[in-house]
Amino acid sequence: MWKVEVEDAVACGCTISSAPLFVKGKVITGITGGDAAHRGYLTAFDADTGKIVWRFYTIPNPGEPGSETWAGDSWKLGGGSTWFTGSYDADLNLIYWGTSNPSSDYFGDDRQGANLYTDCLVAIDADTGKLKWYFQETPHDVYDFDSNPEPVLIDQTVKAKKQRLVLHSSKNGYAYVFDRATGHLIRAFPYADSITWTRGLDENGAPIAAVIPGKDTQFTFCPGGPGARNRNHSAYSPRTGLWYTTSYELCSEITPEKQDVHEGDEWIGGSRTIHLNPGHEPHIAAFDPLTGAKRWSFNTSYLNASSLLATGGDLLFAGDVMGNAFALDARSGEKVWSFNTGFRLASPPVTFAVGRRQYIAMTVGGGTAIEIQVPLLWPETRGKLPGVASKLFVFALKN
Repeated sequence: MWKVEVEDAVACGCTISSAPLFVKGKVITGITGGDAAHRGYLTAFDADTGKIVWRFYTIPNPGEPGSETWAGDSWKLGGGSTWFTGSYDADLNLIYWGTSNPSSDYFGDDRQGANLYTDCLVAIDADTGKLKWYFQETPHDVYDFDSNPEPVLIDQTVKAKKQRLVLHSSKNGYAYVFDRATGHLIRAFPYADSITWTRGLDENGAPIAAVIPGKDTQFTFCPGGPGARNRNHSAYSPRTGLWYTTSYELCSEITPEKQDVHEGDEWIGGSRTIHLNPGHEPHIAAFDPLTGAKRWSFNTSYLNASSLLATGGDLLFAGDVMGNAFALDARSGEKVWSFNTGFRLASPPVTFAVGRRQYIAMTVGGGTAIEIQVPLLWPETRGKLPGVASKLFVFALKN
């Protein structure tokens, strides 16, 4: 029907890595490029013709609000990619989308300032592409803390009053809950057990005394560059009122370095290593998003690359790199079922029904950036991880 080139992938150092969002006759897609010398954006295409309807740049032009948060010409190649799919509220006609880290990842001397709108949750008018509100979760990010995860739309009733909320988590280890009409911050809370890059968040959700590493100085921080969670999605159950998430509990050691680049070049700005966080196990946890209270935690032994799926039967489905498809009690966190597929599992579970029978489908075989870290971090697993494959397992739930 139509095919359009969003941008030359070789020239920009960017790609499309997630599914588009379809809203009112528009196909809306983000791009990668937060680890490259590139300026990020979000584009809406007419679903009938493929023509651009609007484009929202995550880094403002000079003179626009937010442009003062970039030093010199650093805005031109400042990152801020949009590589996860956003969410849409039809009643408010707002699109919610997370933005990535600024470029370069670890060296920030040449881009002094908060670097808006990188590491933000942005709310955008679906018709015009205009920014309605934003919240920056990691100002002047020098840790590779993309605010890329999926925005979770939550409707809660508190004291007989309906609250329309959006929960958004960051690789930085914190989750933030907003009024999704106004962007007012309701609450922020840590979902990672160990956070060392800041002393915490103030009442406005801003980092307190964030540690900024100097040039050519080694710096260790938790969660590390892979984030407290990355790529795999969280889940929310309106039945339990709980939000479920994975936490990797990794740390990084970096040495920031100045790097001269051209547009489209990889732009990390330093060297980096990843290591385990002693005393903190990777896990799945459940939180009350209104209070930030942790209700339960389930250790996963190794990094869990699979997304989570909450069902109406109060089950939470996931899979692990050792090949186990499993279900937890969504209220208690107790494992109630597992099945070893024989192949590493890193995909999102999917549920569907045929007639009156409900099924859970999972593809197996791996292929994610997270799972390949397991034998590097846990040497005892080398040569013991299940093989790669391309298979589909479907499980039937009992009536």
